[in-house]
Amino acid sequence: MGSDFSAMGRSARALIAVPDVPLDSIRSRSHAARARSRMGTFGACAALALAAVGAGTGVGAKIYNEVHVWLSGGQSAVLIHSGVLMRHPMGSELRDAIAGATFPVVFPVGVPAGTRVDMVTLAPIGHPSSITISYQNAAGFKTSFALLDPAVVSADAAQLPTGSVGIAVGPFEHWRVGGEIVLTRNTGVSLADLNRIKAAMSTASPGDSLALTETMLPTITVLGGTVRLGIAEHNRPANGRSVLVDENFIRTIPALVKRGAPLLDSRIGTITNITYKNGDISTGVGRPPKDIAVSAGGVRAIYAVLRSSGVARGRYFCGCEMLFNQPNRSTYWVWQIPMSASSAVTKYSVDAKTFAVTRLTEGATRR
Repeated sequence: MGSDFSAMGRSARALIAVPDVPLDSIRSRSHAARARSRMGTFGACAALALAAVGAGTGVGAKIYNEVHVWLSGGQSAVLIHSGVLMRHPMGSELRDAIAGATFPVVFPVGVPAGTRVDMVTLAPIGHPSSITISYQNAAGFKTSFALLDPAVVSADAAQLPTGSVGIAVGPFEHWRVGGEIVLTRNTGVSLADLNRIKAAMSTASPGDSLALTETMLPTITVLGGTVRLGIAEHNRPANGRSVLVDENFIRTIPALVKRGAPLLDSRIGTITNITYKNGDISTGVGRPPKDIAVSAGGVRAIYAVLRSSGVARGRYFCGCEMLFNQPNRSTYWVWQIPMSASSAVTKYSVDAKTFAVTRLTEGATRR
């Protein structure tokens, strides 16, 4: 795993001054790595995302010594030792993650309608003093904000490190909201959007901003870089846990069936003991995922739907995402959601004992 950290650290170096997380790059690298090792994927993603958290953090009181941030002119640098990576968190997960924050967290408000939260990173583990939240929508709004405890931010140019952590030069905007410092890249958001967000944050309370942020979070478990979340949320049952599985995770289904293994929930993970070398992240210790997203039986049900719809003949490139739910002990429900907006969503019922597949309904897709 060390080689993964080294490679991603080199890519992350130019991002350290900017909290704008490159989601497309993360997804493509994550998808390639997942085919080799799910653990390697997590380590690489965590290293990159946590480097981006440093979008300008500095030195503060001793109790915050796991996050060091420096801001000076166009330069910034960050040093962290541990952190949490959250892909597509749900409301309860975000609330739990920020419960121990060292500052009153005011999330960005006033973002354009239809915007979703893609990723949240926090450092250090347990009592975050640096939180980065990333947004995007179908209209092209795509940016991130670093929310920082002022106690960990230093503007003393003389303290900027030169070897142990990455340093980058680039334009950024920062301002203070109550008990936090907000940082974002100048080029990551339009001036009109930025001014609206700054004005809205100036009057927002931590509780109100969290409530608004929760409306931008998924209401189902999302595995992968999904693009059909709105459709899945429209079709999901009111009860039970629903899981949306993207194309790349779908391709792992045959191997999981062969091993009789479940599909693990790899959305949230931690990384500790981060070390640096030559200005890059060098090593770190990631915790492999243990929580189950879809049981081994549920994995077999998805596999049965794939085979019944003829996808098995195409090496499991189904051009779709799958929504999974188990309404009772004897039945699994699987929705096949095409990537094409003009194609219909198809719902299947799968017998939990025989894994016989019954096609139930077909309807137009809705976002």
